[in-house]
Amino acid sequence: IDTTCDEEVFMELRSRILASSVQKLRKSSGLVAADKVEIFYEIIASSNKDTPQKVEEATKLVADAIKKYSDTIVKRLRVLPLPVAFKSPHARVVATEALNDSDICQCTCQLYLTQPAVVVCAEKILAVVPSTVAATESTALVELAVMYLQTMDYDRLATLETVSVNLEGTVFKFERGVHYFLMASEKLELM
Repeated sequence: IDTTCDEEVFMELRSRILASSVQKLRKSSGLVAADKVEIFYEIIASSNKDTPQKVEEATKLVADAIKKYSDTIVKRLRVLPLPVAFKSPHARVVATEALNDSDICQCTCQLYLTQPAVVVCAEKILAVVPSTVAATESTALVELAVMYLQTMDYDRLATLETVSVNLEGTVFKFERGVHYFLMASEKLELM
């Protein structure tokens, strides 16, 4: 029997510990299985000895483990943990936990559970602004559209495939899956 631990074994261990930690965090936060959440992670320095390079290497180790075992993680959690950079600034954080487990990485793995939040693709919205609109006006229109979509009732927005909005006298039609997404993971799937 080969008892050596290679990187593949450590990757599987990282993914299992991460999934288990998320499940424990859900439970300790009072969430039930039916509650929909998004999961984000961030690798941060545990001490002054953790260099930016060490944090970057640890981030890659965790990301690689999540990618390799994504099917298993999604079966357990129903959603894939994403880097915190994909978290909407308007997402309501339900729970956080700092994991200092050397089996995950040598740094701290910060977990965030958030309620699903609308993610808007400003570039796609800008593309539908008429070219006759001045640059400063088009920027303002995009900001209005983003604000409108992000402040709509989430449950109502989830029932719609398109949203028509009258901004400054121009009617815009925004499509779900193109201009806005109900979860960060939906946007990531198209990238």
